[in-house]
Amino acid sequence: MKGRYTWAIILVLVGLWLLLGNLGWMPRASWGIFWSLVLILLGVVLIVGASRRGHQAGVVEDAVPLGTAVRGRLAVKHGAGRLLLQGAEGPGYLAWGTFGGGVNKTAQVNGDVIEAELSMDAGVVADRVASLSGRSKAYEWNVAVNAAVPLELNLDTGASDQHLDLSRTHVTKFNLNTGASSTVLILPEAAGSTEARVNSGAASVKITVPQGVSLRVTGAMGLGSLKADENRFPKTADGYEFPDFQTAANRVHLTIEGGVGSVEIH
Repeated sequence: MKGRYTWAIILVLVGLWLLLGNLGWMPRASWGIFWSLVLILLGVVLIVGASRRGHQAGVVEDAVPLGTAVRGRLAVKHGAGRLLLQGAEGPGYLAWGTFGGGVNKTAQVNGDVIEAELSMDAGVVADRVASLSGRSKAYEWNVAVNAAVPLELNLDTGASDQHLDLSRTHVTKFNLNTGASSTVLILPEAAGSTEARVNSGAASVKITVPQGVSLRVTGAMGLGSLKADENRFPKTADGYEFPDFQTAANRVHLTIEGGVGSVEIH
């Protein structure tokens, strides 16, 4: 039995014991009755909350319709678990997928742009972080984005394992803020010009640059490490840069901001 249920049951039992004692032996102790009821109520709230989080841990399917929009801005907030994201063909949709633990979705079309957010419930995040059961599948998100739609993509992730394959996407602007995670990132291969930023804490980030994509890397890692294959990525005073970066048809300007983790570029 998990700790949250144990403490809830203990509170209920202690509250009932105090209530019966006060009613049977000290009926005038109104404050004792009051605190007994408080303990019972707290126990019931904990049990109901735990039950709801358990129900939300199921896998659901959802999608963001594109509507009349031709461009998109998508924010994905995935606090804990596993996140898989890739580009795919999906006429009529900006994004779709399966969401372990459920998903909170908002979407609004402004002119020709749709702005959407997919976020994990805070209770599910706390449950996943506190859990030692290892049920990673219960909190796995498998998300696809429309490969044909120009997209600004913002990802906020926490204690997660994530595989982000942007190779088939049309991502023109990309931001990743991640904490204690393990991340594999594949950059877009035919999106034209892409501005990308990776802000990592105590994270391990491995970035793959597809063949035919020119790259510029700037930024710093604090106490962490930034490694790149200098045979493929010529080193400059402030990072790395391909000689043809300014004229390349497909190029990515990647800014790295890190803490105590590591970033590897291949």
